[in-house]
Amino acid sequence: MRIEDFPKYYVGVCPHYMFLKEYFQSIDVTELQNHLNKGNEIKLPKDIANLDGIFLNEAMTFLRMSVINLLGYKFLMSGSYLAWGYVTLYYSMFYAVNCLLRLAGFAIVHIEDLQSDKIIRFLIRRSSDGKVYHMGGVKKSEHKVIWNNFASIYKWIDSDTCKHIIWERIAWNYDLLFPSQSQEEHAKQEARIMAEYNFLDPNFSNFPDPNVAESLSDLQMNYGNVEISAGELIKQCIKLITEIGLKSHYREKYLIFFRGLLDHVDDFQTKIEFRDIVKNWIKEAIDKLEMR
Repeated sequence: MRIEDFPKYYVGVCPHYMFLKEYFQSIDVTELQNHLNKGNEIKLPKDIANLDGIFLNEAMTFLRMSVINLLGYKFLMSGSYLAWGYVTLYYSMFYAVNCLLRLAGFAIVHIEDLQSDKIIRFLIRRSSDGKVYHMGGVKKSEHKVIWNNFASIYKWIDSDTCKHIIWERIAWNYDLLFPSQSQEEHAKQEARIMAEYNFLDPNFSNFPDPNVAESLSDLQMNYGNVEISAGELIKQCIKLITEIGLKSHYREKYLIFFRGLLDHVDDFQTKIEFRDIVKNWIKEAIDKLEMR
């Protein structure tokens, strides 16, 4: 299914306030595990428990989490928490990517086998004609599976970029070499730069003095690319969900979502200029939905 066909596909779908985990937890876990162990693909009619609506709900939830983590990253940097700031920024991107994948009908689900006290994980993917969902096992790193499927479906980034993004997250999250330096002066300086400058500003390097403009452009290139990438992903999420909402029979639910998201953004103590840019993205979505 083409991305531009999403609004038409979801026109009669109401966001369902249930999560995939809750739905699949009601299925016989032993039977599900047996199928996955044998490598059998399981097909589910898409109208079972309104799976399309559940995917929509999770897409919106991931967008909210992405925005919250973007704001949280900036706040952490202002406290010189460099390592955790970078990890939080990664998860802002990761949640945005999951939002976009949910819209495309792709997910990795975790459910608990209460009898064996184990976690069962599997992927679920909507067929290209939108008539069924296919289920299968997950054999690779979940983050690799998520990023590779994102690159395959949206074709905005290549696999090498995905690998680098994952490597950065692993380095800051698990490799002691990186986080152990967080209290050194060069790391504190990097955190101060990340906290002070608003790289999401589209006019960041536009300055009358060419020397200053060049200096700001270099600063943006050296420190701002990941922040900009996270912002672009979030804007794409907002754009697609807004387009779906404009065509939807349930437009009011999209308005309620974006108004609630705007209230959440106001609750954060992140730098005002940074927060206002994010708020403007959401306000634009609300304005479009209200003008219909």
